Amino acid sequence: MLWIATTRRPGQSYVNALAAKPVQIDLPRALKQHEAYCHALENMGIRVITLAADERFPDGCYVEDALIVRNGVALLTRSGAPSRQGEGESIRPTLESLGLRIVQTQPPGTLDGGDVIWVEDEAYVGLSSRSNREGIAQLAAALGVRAHGVPMPPGLLHLKSGGVYLGGGKLLAVAALASFAAERGLEWVPVPEGEEIAADTLIVERHALVPGGHPKTAALLENLGFQTQSMDLSEFHKTDGGATCLSVIWPESHHKNTKARRE
Repeated sequence: MLWIATTRRPGQSYVNALAAKPVQIDLPRALKQHEAYCHALENMGIRVITLAADERFPDGCYVEDALIVRNGVALLTRSGAPSRQGEGESIRPTLESLGLRIVQTQPPGTLDGGDVIWVEDEAYVGLSSRSNREGIAQLAAALGVRAHGVPMPPGLLHLKSGGVYLGGGKLLAVAALASFAAERGLEWVPVPEGEEIAADTLIVERHALVPGGHPKTAALLENLGFQTQSMDLSEFHKTDGGATCLSVIWPESHHKNTKARRE
């Protein structure tokens, strides 16, 4: 299957991105890491559209939160974080050029794409400060899928901060999501101790993009048959981001124009 990814370069305003604690961002390093991330996606055979930075949105490089694409529909989300509302709308011109049908999440619904774990064709959405039940209902209606609210375990910003579906009924996850896996009949694959950040690993078919410095997780995934790449994303970990947060990936067959471009 051929895939397309949308990413957005961090702007100068990224130094003001939301974070759980005060941090100092090395912006030149963040830009280099983002460029390397886009190249890594290309190495996985994915066509990459990289949008220009939008200085209105310090967190705008985290496009996964602003946009969900499924079944030929692009759902623009509405984050529970006020400073992030409008990020999805800023991507609309690109989505229109790709021929996707666009739906906008409406108040009082709130939704961040980072709260959504897809298990085949069902969405499990963390009930967090960013996503509420009305947002989940709108996701289900817009994308024509079953969607379920999941109580958020303590210590996680987004549900996907703690786990990723590997396919085949397996969930790579931190211990806090072990019960979530069991309740849904999934096999829990524990993230190695001390490598909890690697729970946010990007999986595309049998490719895995693993945050750098987590060799046990990379080895675990290789033993499960994945082809792994490790990538330094330290400047994004500072603002609670990870490998999945920096892109939205979907099959090219879901839009009309498959030519990759950079804006």
